[in-house]
Amino acid sequence: VAGLRVGDVVTYRDLLYASMLPSGADATTALAYGISGSTAKYVELMNKKAQELNLKNTHFVNVTGLDTDGHYSTAEDVLTFLLYALNNKLFKQIYTTRNYTLSNGLLVLSTISHYGDYGYDLTHIIGSKTGFEEIAGLCMSAIIKVNGKELILVTLGAEKNAKRTTHIEDTLTIINYLEENYKGQVLYKKGTVLKTLPVTNGNIKSYDIVADEDISIYTVDKLAQDDYYYEYEGLEKLSFKNNAGDKIGTIKYHYLDDTIISNVYLEENIHFSLINFFINNPLNLIPFIIVIILFLCLLKSQNKKKKRRRKKNAI
Repeated sequence: VAGLRVGDVVTYRDLLYASMLPSGADATTALAYGISGSTAKYVELMNKKAQELNLKNTHFVNVTGLDTDGHYSTAEDVLTFLLYALNNKLFKQIYTTRNYTLSNGLLVLSTISHYGDYGYDLTHIIGSKTGFEEIAGLCMSAIIKVNGKELILVTLGAEKNAKRTTHIEDTLTIINYLEENYKGQVLYKKGTVLKTLPVTNGNIKSYDIVADEDISIYTVDKLAQDDYYYEYEGLEKLSFKNNAGDKIGTIKYHYLDDTIISNVYLEENIHFSLINFFINNPLNLIPFIIVIILFLCLLKSQNKKKKRRRKKNAI
């Protein structure tokens, strides 16, 4: 519990901090009643959100996280939930806070704060949420910072031990391993030409699709050439009909089983070129030449008539 008492007057923001930092079941229950009128109705919203996120291994029965038949999740589903929640700026702010004073004066501390007393170096843990139940064991989700890069870590099933905080040790062990063995590596540098599209009847003959930023991966030191590649899907040629800002395709960057998809937009207008039109379509020159010849013949004929008139008038 966070330490809330009957009669306390607090804000919804207070209840969010009291839920997240000290794992206050009193706060989560108050939120459920305040938002939905009952915990049962709020649980319905929780399961609806799980379905929206396509979490097939998650089902909720209560708002406290206590072991109950039919109440379960997985590390992978918790990761999906966390990635979704971190898009909310307020959630990330709360998730990365170590202590907060509620409007009623109650100070709440993140559960991770207590582990600093054990002599652990927690500087690499940017934000976290811990938990414990007999079946799930000691659990933890966290944003960790390794070699300047923020990563998300979810662990579960750590053994409860009165003398050891095994879930913290697990997290720090993983952080140390990543620091020693992993690093960010650039697969394709910014400006690398990924695809060249021909342009028909435009003021340019071709258009280069380039990487607009460094495409990097956080991985082990050894990076094999066969481990990564990219695919382009989209228009295979362009013309003056394509405008700047139009989406012309996507680039899929593959590294082992991971894929990053980047949309490709045309960055400049393509203008019609009459010269290139005739170069690409030489047969269209024939009627154009015929028209010019006819025009010249007509002009020559008119000039002859004018000369005859002048001679006649002169006589």
